[in-house]
Amino acid sequence: MRLEVPFYQQTKHVNCGPSALRMIISYFDKDPGIEVLEEKCK
Repeated sequence: MRLEVPFYQQTKHVNCGPSALRMIISYFDKDPGIEVLEEKCK
């Protein structure tokens, strides 16, 4: 099974975790934004 997960490019070399989370969360029709996810992942 293949899922249609949106792709978001990393904006910095250190935010792969927040970028991956954004893709997963966006699959479920939510998008908190990369800044929010970066702050939550600290």
